[in-house]
Amino acid sequence: MSKRRYFALFLTLLLAVLALSACGSSSAEGDSTEPQYISAAQLKDRIENGDSLLFLDIQSADDAKHFTVGTEKIAVKGEPLETEGQKQAVKGNEARLTGSAPIILVTSDGGDAALTLRDMLVADGIKAERIMILEGGMAAWTYPDYI
Repeated sequence: MSKRRYFALFLTLLLAVLALSACGSSSAEGDSTEPQYISAAQLKDRIENGDSLLFLDIQSADDAKHFTVGTEKIAVKGEPLETEGQKQAVKGNEARLTGSAPIILVTSDGGDAALTLRDMLVADGIKAERIMILEGGMAAWTYPDYI
């Protein structure tokens, strides 16, 4: 094979590799990344350090444990987010959600409702890296001085 053919083959392979690697990556803002979790101990430390945090609490039970500390809280009763009214209640707080403070999603167990809420926020343009799910939800919270 001539040098010209080797060069053409090399360029073709290079373009194919570049095209395939571009298909596997996305840099769009609000890109869906793996959910971030924060443990109860890590969250307690951040509260005690005075970190600016925004709690987004969607627990449904009236007798559910709720944080009494923290810099800012948004409470929307209705886990999981089943109705349009519940979703609108979250979206109605968009101005409070657009800052730079980390958003801590609080549910009863840190499961599907938290993931649904996270996906909804990311779809609405909230940066995924700002959103953390309380791992295990309030069921895992063992610090009574904060509820």
